[in-house]
Amino acid sequence: MALITKILVYVVIWWVVFLPVLSIGVQNQAEAKDERVAGTDPGAPANASLKKKIIITSVTAFFLTALFVYLEGIGFIQVRPE
Repeated sequence: MALITKILVYVVIWWVVFLPVLSIGVQNQAEAKDERVAGTDPGAPANASLKKKIIITSVTAFFLTALFVYLEGIGFIQVRPE
């Protein structure tokens, strides 16, 4: 598998993992104990914790990509037609 293919697989897996991770542990401003920020929607996240979620997503995507590359390397998954 070429390097560019591995990078593209990582990017696709990263986004597929990132979207569900975004919803983990989110409280909107109406549910949070802190006061609501003036001028914002009550449904807006009180604390999105994006840095933590990006790190979790990156590590998870790395391991899933490594697993995919390994399985493709041993022939369990075929990405090219024979």
